[in-house]
Amino acid sequence: MDLEHFFADGVNRNSLGAVGASLIGILVGLITVAIPRVLRSAWGVRLASAAFFLPVAGLVIIQLDAVRSNGIMGLCIRFGIALAGLIAIGLCLPRGAFTGEPVGRPSQWRLRFGLLAAGAGLYLSCCFGPDGAGSMPNHQNMPDGIFLATDHQAAARTDAGTPIPLYQSKTSIEEVQEKNRAIQNRLARQVAKFLRREKLENLAIALAGPDPKSNCHGWVFTGGRFCVLGDAVEKILNENGYEKTKTPAAEDLIIYRDEDSPQIVHSGVVRAVGEAGFVLIESRWGVYGHYLHRPNDQPYGLNYSYYRSERNGHHLKGLRSVPQTASRLHAE
Repeated sequence: MDLEHFFADGVNRNSLGAVGASLIGILVGLITVAIPRVLRSAWGVRLASAAFFLPVAGLVIIQLDAVRSNGIMGLCIRFGIALAGLIAIGLCLPRGAFTGEPVGRPSQWRLRFGLLAAGAGLYLSCCFGPDGAGSMPNHQNMPDGIFLATDHQAAARTDAGTPIPLYQSKTSIEEVQEKNRAIQNRLARQVAKFLRREKLENLAIALAGPDPKSNCHGWVFTGGRFCVLGDAVEKILNENGYEKTKTPAAEDLIIYRDEDSPQIVHSGVVRAVGEAGFVLIESRWGVYGHYLHRPNDQPYGLNYSYYRSERNGHHLKGLRSVPQTASRLHAE
């Protein structure tokens, strides 16, 4: 799958099933309003109830998938979302949907309202909510929607000799743009929407546009040539002599972890430090581009630490000759 399969104008194409469910809910709701006698028959009530269940289920699935927190907090949020879905079903689905009994006027209107509200809610979630294109990359911070293959020619390893799997995208931005120049404009709009939603429009300086070639960890540890799984970063820190420091300096690493667990979700490089605790970070935000930003001005959370090593640079051993990660400020 290439980028044009998961970026679209406002609607993630992978969510077309959810969009279809939302339109079914809206259409059936409008039909029941325009033709009231539909809900006076047992078959009409059952069909409308089935149509109501589709967008509600879609909404619950999308919201569950958008939960970023893990641990107890994440479990509580997911339970609340599922409970809200069950309550909505209980309030709007008439008993006649299961028993075939006649449905009274109040129950008919609750079902109509439920169809329209659930359908509209699901459609808005697909267009403006946390879909696959609008949400941050998964916990591995990999470019979502792109097939990745292990690069067997790159025998990357830590200083202790532990192999680190590297991954590459089968699709380049250049290939997608050559195939359809409109993809570039869609992607730019999606990035702009993401920055607005995260309230980062005026807090981060874009140094480079989206590129599926590497993720944040791959930019730090391979110079932007490969993707590196977040699960491998802990091993790299341990075996390449990194130690935590509370006084960051230029070229130190910054490592972001999940708010509710020690799982590493993002990494970057300190580019400058100044007075009053000022720190400037350079990092790649998954498929959303390459940025300069302050430690707090990013979408990965506030649970971060600085790491320093006496080794020369951050790149893994065994990589084919490639310059050490240089700031985009001085790059071509």
